Amino acid sequence: MNSYSTISPARLFRIGSTVKLLLLVVAVLFFEFAVQYLVRYRVPVPHLLALLVIFIGLQWEETRGAVLGFVFGMLYGLLAYEPIGLSAFGLTLIGFLSAQLKRHFFVDTYADKTVLAVCLLVMHNVAIVIVAWLTLGLHLPLGLLQCAITGIFAAPCFVIFDWLFQTRER
Repeated sequence: MNSYSTISPARLFRIGSTVKLLLLVVAVLFFEFAVQYLVRYRVPVPHLLALLVIFIGLQWEETRGAVLGFVFGMLYGLLAYEPIGLSAFGLTLIGFLSAQLKRHFFVDTYADKTVLAVCLLVMHNVAIVIVAWLTLGLHLPLGLLQCAITGIFAAPCFVIFDWLFQTRER
C-alpha cells in the first residue's frame, strides 16, 4: 500500500479544523462588514472576530491565540481601512491574555467565558484608544457600548464555536 495515499485521522482532523476556522473567519468578517454597511456606522456592531480570538485563546495555547489574533487583526484592519496594525495589536493582546487567564482562573462554563470576554473586550478597546492616541494622535471613542453588545452575543457564540470545533465532551 502506498504511504502517500493514506492520511492519519489526527492529520485529517487538523486539516478539517483549519478549513472550518478559515470559513468561520470569512463568515464573521462578512457579518461584521455587512451589518456595519446596513446600519451605516450609527449603531455599534458586535465584534465577533474578537470573540473568536478569545475562544481560540481559551481552547488552545497562547501562541496560537496571539498569532491568529495578529493575522485576523491585520486582515480586519486592511478590510476596514483602519490604521495598519491597530486591530492586530488589540486582537493579539486578547488572544494571548485569554490563554494566560485560563491558566490562572477556572474558566469552564459559558458564564465564566462571557465575563472573561467582556473584561478582555474592555481592555482591548482601552488599549486601542491609548495606542491610537499615543502613536497617531487619534481621539477614538472608548466603545463601551460595543463591549456590552458583544458581551450579549458572547455566550451564544461560544456555544456555536464549541459545536463547530467539538471541543466539549459529549
